[in-house]
Amino acid sequence: MTLQTSGPISIGQARDEFQLSNPVSMSHFYGKNGFQSSGAISFSDFYGKSNLLDTQVVTVRRWFEDGFDLYYGFKSGTGSCADGTSNIYGGIAITRLCYDVAHEQIEFDVASTVANSGWTTMYVNGTPFLRSSATFSNGRQWRWNTNNNVFGTTENATRTIQWY
Repeated sequence: MTLQTSGPISIGQARDEFQLSNPVSMSHFYGKNGFQSSGAISFSDFYGKSNLLDTQVVTVRRWFEDGFDLYYGFKSGTGSCADGTSNIYGGIAITRLCYDVAHEQIEFDVASTVANSGWTTMYVNGTPFLRSSATFSNGRQWRWNTNNNVFGTTENATRTIQWY
């Protein structure tokens, strides 16, 4: 949630927004989204800042692959993902955001090879998935094992996905 644009901001509010843990000092914000990498940081520098890196809204569809694997969510050509490009990875297309029923996993894929960095947590409708807990493969695919289909089974429902 974006910090307010006026009034007092506490170090605790800033810590929570940027998902840091105690103890925290101003130097912990160097290089964070919207902050310089060195020099003085004042509380007024936090006005309107957010640790949010990207938001996508997926219109859920279901499909089968290999004749039996059932998926819910989005993949290129099935369902929709607005705007469908990753702000974290310079506008690369997102090719898959879904739940694989057969393998009980959340899947996030991009179209090109990228580093496994740049974000810490992906939230699907408020449920967090830590990048550090994912299996990262082929330089473009993240997988989280879970039996919780956070995309649901209702076609045309929307799910908000946010990266921090």
